[in-house]
Amino acid sequence: AWEDQELSEYLFGTYSKENALAWELQADILFMGGRYAEALEKYNKLVRILEKSPRFDREFLAEARRSAGICLLGLDRPAEALPLLLEAFSYYEKHPDEYRERLFWMSHTISRAYDMLGDYKKRQEYMDLAGKYDDDPIE
Repeated sequence: AWEDQELSEYLFGTYSKENALAWELQADILFMGGRYAEALEKYNKLVRILEKSPRFDREFLAEARRSAGICLLGLDRPAEALPLLLEAFSYYEKHPDEYRERLFWMSHTISRAYDMLGDYKKRQEYMDLAGKYDDDPIE
């Protein structure tokens, strides 16, 4: 079962990208079906696996955190979402040329989280930041 696989990976360090991809696929399917709470549970397990593995992929970890944050927004839990979204954003910012489009969309997502929290100054800050990464601005 899935839980047995996670336990084995945790105890014996048998992390493999394929196992992590299986967790991500399961979470993605639940997310696309609007089952945010269940998807969040799977994304959180994926994050734990990636964090505990000595060979974890930092990009994959950023993606898992981003996805978990988006699930939390879908569950109307922006205060919990924001740290995950900001951690993912921080990773992408270190590689702006490679992740330009991701930074654009992440800026909007973080702006939405601040809007949900009523922090309109931070919301505007991230909306302005999105403009920095917009390759096709409306003039």
